[in-house]
Amino acid sequence: MLYALYFLKMNGNFPVILDQESLKRPAVPAMYAFQKFSIGVSYLFLATGSVLFASVLIPVRYTKPSDFFLLFYGLLVLIPFATLYPIRGAISPADFVLYFSVLGLPALMVYATAFFFYPIHFPKWIDLRTLIRLMALFCLISMALALRHAPVSASFDYFSVYVRRMEGRAIYLEGTLPAYLNMMTINGFAPFLAFIAAWQYRVRWFVFALACSAVYFYLIGIKSSLFYIFLAVALGYAVRVRKIYILSRILTAFLLIVFALALAQYWIFRDFWISDYFVERTFFVPPYIISGYFDFMRLPPDLLQPAWTLFEGIGEASSNIAFLVGKWLFPMATANNANTNTFIYKLAAGGIPLYAVTVLLVAGFYALLNNAYAASRSPLLIYVGVEYGILLTEQSATTALLSSGMGVIAMLCVFTRFVPDSSSEYTTGKGENNPPGHSCG
Repeated sequence: MLYALYFLKMNGNFPVILDQESLKRPAVPAMYAFQKFSIGVSYLFLATGSVLFASVLIPVRYTKPSDFFLLFYGLLVLIPFATLYPIRGAISPADFVLYFSVLGLPALMVYATAFFFYPIHFPKWIDLRTLIRLMALFCLISMALALRHAPVSASFDYFSVYVRRMEGRAIYLEGTLPAYLNMMTINGFAPFLAFIAAWQYRVRWFVFALACSAVYFYLIGIKSSLFYIFLAVALGYAVRVRKIYILSRILTAFLLIVFALALAQYWIFRDFWISDYFVERTFFVPPYIISGYFDFMRLPPDLLQPAWTLFEGIGEASSNIAFLVGKWLFPMATANNANTNTFIYKLAAGGIPLYAVTVLLVAGFYALLNNAYAASRSPLLIYVGVEYGILLTEQSATTALLSSGMGVIAMLCVFTRFVPDSSSEYTTGKGENNPPGHSCG
């Protein structure tokens, strides 16, 4: 279905939607120079083999936090790249195998963590009610500080989100306390409260999480927080009904419905609005940017200063790698920040050493989560695994841990008391059972 939508899009001469400004200025050239490509023997062999590899890694049973990393990484990184790898132009089979191996190794390493099983018992110093109140207090402080320095362009207007985002970057400077507080609330604490709301059936926390999302949409035009909140709600519901595996089914069903609606819209109305907003950004753009990073790393020294090297990456300019690649990929864009998954980002920034350290960091983090979960069976650790996994598809591993607050949340969760209800069980898929959550305020 992914290839079918891409084929129809590219052969129907429909414009590629970039941002809200391009909607109002349709004569602006497309940012993403998607290329047409046909199905040949080589493409079928490579794409089919790679998709099968990714499918093997995606779990059937969901029994530990790392399973959800494999779900998101397989669905949002590996399969789209395997299906649309010629999106920027023809790639030789040898190059594709190299590129896909670089993408696939982190998934293999995280998959291997399941074989290092040693339950870790952490002391429990925090009760769940205290943890929830701490998260809510943090969100309130963060929003109060952000509203105190609201951008002039602050509004709920959908078509000015990029204006607010650019102004927000100038006000909440990267590396400053307000910027950290904003990211932690958007990516970590507000979704955590939404998870609690669905798990414990506490509507007030869901309303609170939505209010956080609304505040940051008003201030800096952030839309992704709403997705994180509803993902957390789906997970919380899955935990509450004692079937955590249904999160994967909810996600798969949602994607199939979106694909079906996009295809139906094309056949009935000859329009691609649904594809532009829901499919293109999720499945077309990531493989395009990943391919762009690989092309960037292979630029000759006379076209790239400083030149990329295997063991140093881009050298002293590594902190600006997303902007360097974005400026090269999208020279006509006003906001040329090319975000991609953490492993490609680190490979471009610091070469093989930084890539290897990042792979080990992510695998080690999930090994810790898996073994802590094996000892406590706390659904809080499942939430950490899910949220960190989705953030890694577009953020640096260290950014997700530090700036987005997942490191803080993980630390608090492993020290939070959780008493499983031994009178009932919940399934993780294929009949495997685990203890459920308990209720608290």
